[in-house]
Amino acid sequence: KMRAYEIRKRALENRIATGEKLVGVKFGGALVKEISENKRYEGIFGFLTDAMEIKNSMYLSNFIYPLAEAEVVFKLARDLDREINLSEVSDFVTEVAPGIEVFDCRYGAIDAFVDDAIADNACAGAFAIGSWKNASEIDFANAEISIFENDALNQKVPASAIAGNPWAAVVNTSKKLFEAGVSLPAGSIIFSGSATNGIAMQAGKYRVEISGLGEVSFEVK
Repeated sequence: KMRAYEIRKRALENRIATGEKLVGVKFGGALVKEISENKRYEGIFGFLTDAMEIKNSMYLSNFIYPLAEAEVVFKLARDLDREINLSEVSDFVTEVAPGIEVFDCRYGAIDAFVDDAIADNACAGAFAIGSWKNASEIDFANAEISIFENDALNQKVPASAIAGNPWAAVVNTSKKLFEAGVSLPAGSIIFSGSATNGIAMQAGKYRVEISGLGEVSFEVK
């Protein structure tokens, strides 16, 4: 795993050396390699930079096998430099937004083992963020998350599809960051991990709506 951490770290350093800025992380899961027939996943994270943000549109030709995923995005109000618990999340997160992650693996659309996924920066391809809302106004208890492809509903799931409770995604991320010796400064963003199955992207429009939170969309060319 240490080798995978090193590869991920060097990839980030290379991006920063070319002028990109670290803006946050994405949380996700990867397959644990074991003899059992049952699949087991472990939480991992990948770094996000400003160059990965989609403002209005993206080009398919810039990616390998991009998948669109519906997520919740959190903005940190203070440095996240330790593992936190659920009761502390409101002290660390003041703003929340709907998001779309473009999940893109160098090894194609397959389940990746943990070490490979870490080395590939958790398949972080690109991301889009909607308008920020005050975290104190958000109630995920009865919220639904919908993702549309060319205005046709592709999937609709309860917000609890994210870690049983989207706020728990911040807790889970803090644990993995702490294990890796990474701290995130105030103002950083955290993508929660996908609420929906990834949609193989093609030219057209992708939109995510989260009830009580808003929507985000972009064109694919």
